[in-house]
Amino acid sequence: MALQIRVFASDIRLEGVCVSEKPSMIIGQPAGEPSFIISQDWLDRVRDTTPSDIAAFLNDEGFEPVTRSYFGWYRDADGTVIVDAKADNFITTEADIIALDLQMAQFSREEALAAGLTSPPDMDEDSSLFSS
Repeated sequence: MALQIRVFASDIRLEGVCVSEKPSMIIGQPAGEPSFIISQDWLDRVRDTTPSDIAAFLNDEGFEPVTRSYFGWYRDADGTVIVDAKADNFITTEADIIALDLQMAQFSREEALAAGLTSPPDMDEDSSLFSS
């Protein structure tokens, strides 16, 4: 959540955490797991968000699609990885497209290379954006 807030300047607020003994809404997850309680300002959807809208939005943010992934995107500049970037995780408003519930992580250069996400840069170690 913190990464999504930082990368996309989201107004999502973490309100708390709860644990319920009821069955999980996530397929395959057992009951009793923690869930985040979040809130954000109400957003009026003006139309459905299309895959091409999402691609344009993420490309503008410096991301490239990751083939053979689950709606995955990668930004080499800072090692940010997104999966589940499908239409139901975005809303198109009058002002913009807004990311709602993406699964995100940041990879080190080594992790990105191991995952096949990037090739070594044509620069020396001191100019890398990744910390050791």
